Amino acid sequence: MAESYEGRQRLSPELRQKLIVEAASRVLARNPDWTVEDVAEEAGVSDKLLYLYYPGGVLEKLVEAVAADFVAGVPRFFAGISVDPPQTQDELKQRIDLVVDRALDWVEFVPGAWMFGPERDRLSSEVGKLWAESQRSIAAMLAGLKLPGLRNTAAVRSLIHSELRAFEALAYDLRTGVLKRSQMKKMATARFEFLFTTAAPAISS
Repeated sequence: MAESYEGRQRLSPELRQKLIVEAASRVLARNPDWTVEDVAEEAGVSDKLLYLYYPGGVLEKLVEAVAADFVAGVPRFFAGISVDPPQTQDELKQRIDLVVDRALDWVEFVPGAWMFGPERDRLSSEVGKLWAESQRSIAAMLAGLKLPGLRNTAAVRSLIHSELRAFEALAYDLRTGVLKRSQMKKMATARFEFLFTTAAPAISS
C-alpha cells in the first residue's frame, strides 16, 4: 500500500531516494522491461516525483543507482578471507572454495539476472562500464592474495579478469535457472583451481 502524502512529507529527500532505489531494485528483479509507472507504484510515490529526482532519464539513472549499490557491496562478501599465503595445496583449495562460495552468495544477492546478461547494457551503457571497473578491481584483489607461484602482474590480472567474464556467464545461467548453485560451484571451483594452480603460475614464472 502506498504511503499517505503526510507520511511521504516526513521523509528527507535522501531517505526518499534510497527507498526509491530499493523499489527500483525489486522491480528490476521481477522484470527488466520496466516502466517509470512500475517504479512509482512500487515506491508509493508519484511519477512526477521520479522525474523531479531523476531529470533527463529516470530509468537509466535508477538502474545505474541500483547497480552501484550492489557493486559497492562486493567487498563485504569477501571480508575476512585470509590474505596470508596458504601453506599447502589443500589449504589453497580451501581458500579457492571459500572465494567461490562468497562469490556465489553475492551472485544470489544481486537483484535478478539482468546485471549478468545482455539486459545490463540495454538498460544503460554506464552500468557496463561500472561492471568492467568492478571486475578489474576484483581481479586485482585476487591477484594480490599471495597464492603460491602467483605474481601480481598486469598479465596475471588480465588472465584473472578473463576468468571473471566466464564466471559472469555462469552467474547468468544460475540466475535464469539454467544451472543450480551446486552445479555452478563445481564448475567455477574447477576453473579457479586450474587458474590459480596452473595457468596463473605459468604466466608468473
